[in-house]
Amino acid sequence: MSAQAGRCPRTSRRFSRTGARRAPLAALAAAMFTALLASSPAAAQAAAPAVHAAVRAVAPAAVRAAVPATSPAWSVRTTVPNPVTSLTGIACPAAKTCYSVGILGMTFDSDIYGGAVKTSDGSTWTTQSLPLTRAGRPAVNLTGVTCPSLNACYAVGSRSVPGGPVVMATTDGGTRWSSQLTAPEPAVDSLNAVACPSVSTCYAVGAAAGGGSAGAVMSTTDGGTAWASSLPSAGVLHGVACPSASVCYAVGSNTSATGGQVLATTDGGSTWMPQALPAGTPSLTAVACTSTSTCYAVGGGEVLATTDSGARWTRQTVPPGTASLAGVACPAGGVCYAVGASRVISTSNGGAAWGSRVLLAGAGSFSAVSCVSSAACYASGVDQRTGTAVVVATVTGFSAQASHIWPQEVGFLTGIACPSAAACYAVGVTPDRSSVAVITTNGGATWVTRSLPAGFSGAAAVACPSATTCYVAGRTSGTPAHGRIAVTTSGGKTWTTQTLPPGTQALGGVACPATQTCFAVGGTNHAVTATTDGGSTWSSQPLPATTKDELTAVTCPSTTTCYVVGDAFTRNNGGLVFTTRNGGATWVSRTLPSTVGALEAVACPSASACYAAGFGGGPHGLLAATSDGGATWTVSPELNENGMRGVACTSTTTCYATSNTFTSFWQGVVLVTTDGGATWASQPVPADVTSVSGIACSATCFATGSGETTVGAVILSLSGASKFSGKYAHRRASVS
Repeated sequence: MSAQAGRCPRTSRRFSRTGARRAPLAALAAAMFTALLASSPAAAQAAAPAVHAAVRAVAPAAVRAAVPATSPAWSVRTTVPNPVTSLTGIACPAAKTCYSVGILGMTFDSDIYGGAVKTSDGSTWTTQSLPLTRAGRPAVNLTGVTCPSLNACYAVGSRSVPGGPVVMATTDGGTRWSSQLTAPEPAVDSLNAVACPSVSTCYAVGAAAGGGSAGAVMSTTDGGTAWASSLPSAGVLHGVACPSASVCYAVGSNTSATGGQVLATTDGGSTWMPQALPAGTPSLTAVACTSTSTCYAVGGGEVLATTDSGARWTRQTVPPGTASLAGVACPAGGVCYAVGASRVISTSNGGAAWGSRVLLAGAGSFSAVSCVSSAACYASGVDQRTGTAVVVATVTGFSAQASHIWPQEVGFLTGIACPSAAACYAVGVTPDRSSVAVITTNGGATWVTRSLPAGFSGAAAVACPSATTCYVAGRTSGTPAHGRIAVTTSGGKTWTTQTLPPGTQALGGVACPATQTCFAVGGTNHAVTATTDGGSTWSSQPLPATTKDELTAVTCPSTTTCYVVGDAFTRNNGGLVFTTRNGGATWVSRTLPSTVGALEAVACPSASACYAAGFGGGPHGLLAATSDGGATWTVSPELNENGMRGVACTSTTTCYATSNTFTSFWQGVVLVTTDGGATWASQPVPADVTSVSGIACSATCFATGSGETTVGAVILSLSGASKFSGKYAHRRASVS
């Protein structure tokens, strides 16, 4: 059944959700850059964009102390011990076989050498023994790796003084690595990435010699016996992808180092042609292709895509907070994962929608990702809390990962109603205080955003008596704020504003037991606003006289029976409950236990059984339950530190309640009872969800809330495993 939506909690009772932010290893990337500068100025210049991106990623990183080092769908597979301190490239030729390359040592007291690690079981990693490069110098840095077969891999980077490119290869699964560039390469300073469409044909890209901003390409067609170099007219190149032996795409900076560039070859590298990019494209760091015509390039906080071999590249909409993208992998048509800073973003529909996940609870810096299937991927980087290299992995892919983007950034969502198994409506506001409704008609598989009428500045609650008819309660802009009701009878395609009685204050709750009958509450004017003709007329129904008490929520199990809850300012913020059995002709005040404080939400799975959510005598949360129509109430123990915000029920004994809690960081809370409120148990909620407010249940349950500041509004859905997973609201240009 549909349950009363949770309302927006009042700010007077909310604690600050801005946890302590720290950047413990901001100097780490600077140390790497300084060491590179000392050993090879040209190599340092080539690495500068990546190092600067790392510093930017570390400085504002949303790190919450003592957060478990996992996030939904992704888990830590290894924290590689010292001396491996950073992994910048990764390649996985099989489901449990991966190679990752990076750096050994990152202090001023020790040298920096290139390193490689391997796993054959997906969890245990061992350090690879690498040879010295030409002139007996170790590789100062390995930045890229690719594996065209299970046993054949190529790694690229740069060596220390006197500088120059490095290519290392193995043909026996890492038992032995050899250095392939045995002769000087005076035209090339360093290599950043490598792609091999076959075991014998490879292309590597990087920076030309001379310390300028020119790019370089090296290629082999005989498995590395001979490598040829070329200097296309381009800036430093950071990434390359080759969907065939003759077709490759290379990405990097333009010659002035002021933006991005894509080069393409269709003749095996004989010629490289620049391709037009959208204005303002930043320096690009990586590229992946699902065919010779379809590719995705990433850099900064942007994703570009082409489906016509680069004739046209378009900028795709990515989640808010996306920044410093450094790696991308596309294991199947339409399926891509990109990593950067502490996030992975992903799409399963060719970029029409990208979802986002926080990795390492915001404390990571990830550089590369490799996928062996649409669901199994590995990402490598650094755990900034410990300064150690780390690999995280997912084996569930999109089955547990957000993959939906709404047409405009939604600042937060407050209320939700689900009139059927397929249809749900969530309401909230955008950062500019415009009100929106977010709607699904297929059980949450896809969502669309609809604007509410102008002047509707605070949508707080929604009630839907049918799959196409919904009423939204809220407020006008300005001071003083007045109540506002908007209604749709077209499934959200169009909305109209209805006329309310003069003096109606801002509304925070609404319930509609029938398409023509609704009740709305809010403010301190101590009356229920009701309609029995679909909103053509609304009238005020006075409640038993009290002074300046606030009404917060209403629910109606039938057209004649309703319950209203609120906050008794005159009784030190005690709880209020009013009931009617005659459609509001008369209302009766109900007595609550003295331990019940302000109430925020109410749900009634039957005419006599109800659950009210709110506060105890202080800031702690509790739930009160009645089985006799409100005559008597039983109260739960204190359940959390910050009040309960929403409640919804699937039967008279099974209900879900929402809130958030604070220990060393903010975390969303969902509790469940299956014994009529005698006991409540915690439900798993994604780690990056900081608060859960509204909740509604039909065939399943959906809840609204918010995530970290870079995540924004969130809708959670209850899976069959009693676990809530997220669908995040992100940014696009306009709202329909």
